Amino acid sequence: MKQFFKKWGLGARLKKMSEWAADALFPPDIKCIVCESELKMDTRYGVCPQCEIVRNSKFCTVCGNGIRDMAPVCDHCKTITHEYQMARGAVIYGENARTLVRKYKFGAAKYLADYLTEYVADCYFENQFEIDCLTYVPIHHTKHKQRGYNQAQILASNLSSKIDKTVLGTLAKTAQPKDTARLGGKQRAEAVRGVFSLVESSREQIKNKRILLVDDVYTTGATADECSRVLKLGGVKSVSVLTFATSMAQKPLLS
Repeated sequence: MKQFFKKWGLGARLKKMSEWAADALFPPDIKCIVCESELKMDTRYGVCPQCEIVRNSKFCTVCGNGIRDMAPVCDHCKTITHEYQMARGAVIYGENARTLVRKYKFGAAKYLADYLTEYVADCYFENQFEIDCLTYVPIHHTKHKQRGYNQAQILASNLSSKIDKTVLGTLAKTAQPKDTARLGGKQRAEAVRGVFSLVESSREQIKNKRILLVDDVYTTGATADECSRVLKLGGVKSVSVLTFATSMAQKPLLS
């Protein structure tokens, strides 16, 4: 039998076939989008078991920030009124989610948008948004020139095709404030005040419409509130917010 296989080269052929089948089932070039280790198989989210992204399953019913207690509204939202109707984030902005966002925004990893959109789309359907169209948080033209793309715009465009809703460019960022990452909630709100403007050509399209504002990350809500304020001044009926990641709820942000 061994001679038969050897004569006709069947042993080598069978080995090649088994290798081909293994590669088909477990492609060697598919890597975890977080740690970049080889995945045993392709997954919808592109994440290995060790790099699981924490889903945002327990959240404030207003801002969508993750909460640890049983209260339906976080302490911060009890003290203020937001410009938007409600906000939701698909995952908690922990270490792995932060790694993805940094790669996506600053590492030229546009391909990550396809995976991030899967999380965002799931969050959209789970929360039963009632909207007419989508828009996105704009970035300043200097940032756009440096990066080559607006990460929020790509997420909105991807989501648009999944939910069959039109995405519109409704906002422009006319000023670039200094880095707001280390600012408190009140300071951040002051820093972004007036930096967004309505794109006049979209005014008729958004009049009396329910808009979904898409972004990559929700932290204090300052950007979402300011964009929502401008949209409402432009005639929008209501604004909801949807992001890939959101923070854990904090105590009332007084500074």
